[in-house]
Amino acid sequence: MIGFEVSEPLCGAFFSYFALWEIKMINRMVSYMITKNYIQDNMKEEYIYAAQMLIEKVYTYIMVMLVGLLSGKCIQTIIFAVTWCCLRKTTGGYHACSTLRCFVGSAIMLLLVVAFAEKLDEAVLFMNILLVLSSVYIFIVGTVNNPYIDYDENELAITKERTRKKIIAVALIIVLLSFLSVPMKKLIYIYWGIVLSALSMMLERIRRKTIVN
Repeated sequence: MIGFEVSEPLCGAFFSYFALWEIKMINRMVSYMITKNYIQDNMKEEYIYAAQMLIEKVYTYIMVMLVGLLSGKCIQTIIFAVTWCCLRKTTGGYHACSTLRCFVGSAIMLLLVVAFAEKLDEAVLFMNILLVLSSVYIFIVGTVNNPYIDYDENELAITKERTRKKIIAVALIIVLLSFLSVPMKKLIYIYWGIVLSALSMMLERIRRKTIVN
């Protein structure tokens, strides 16, 4: 391999350092807002969580714009990102243990999709089969719970219902766009948003079974 390899311990130390730095910055910001009476002290944990989610969204938007601009495929990148994020919000699935790991993993996934998605745009039968299988899997499973979300039974049932409505809506959008003769080179990015959402759900279920065993 040309260049140098970053050892796993060094990489892990970098991720840990960044995560701790991020948490410290958020805590300082929220504590400052409390001292200035901008927010109530008993709402500290809620504001810390909201700030973490906001930072994650900012990272995501920046990443999508950069990948789109650098690849010259802004529309395709947005199509995939919207599909993925829309489904991901309720399907759950595999989650990285820190915001930075999530950002890096998402960036790699997005780059791979943009680089290789259109390689299979002519394999219409294969992609349609993959789409149907993934859509059915998402509809049946609905939502995969995990420690980072930790839905209770009622919340899980509601989220599963929302996921099923979403996957039906996305399927109808694909049918409509196909009817309007939107080229496969664009539709393929919606396909991959669905397929990778299903794959993420599968990975999380496998991970949980491995931990239990």
